[in-house]
Amino acid sequence: MKGEKFKVIDKIENWYAVSLSKPVKGMESGWLKATQVVPEISPISTTPPEKSISELMYEKIVASVKALKDGYANNPYVTVKGFNVNISVPPSVSISFEFK
Repeated sequence: MKGEKFKVIDKIENWYAVSLSKPVKGMESGWLKATQVVPEISPISTTPPEKSISELMYEKIVASVKALKDGYANNPYVTVKGFNVNISVPPSVSISFEFK
């Protein structure tokens, strides 16, 4: 572990939460005592991400609900009339069903 570099994902009091380069016993992050490390400042990217987490979440939810709607397309008893997606905490989905 000596000489390795880790991305710091959190700091609480005298401990750093770090992202491990490869999982150890199924864990992808771990804790290091602040006295065991020498921080190295890395440049922050000024390039904004292509999509925000909210946009990605919205797209994933809409795709899932659309797949559900398409699954009922040929159902002789029930049809999906529409749906509404609300991205908040927690996200929610309202689906309107119509009986034939």
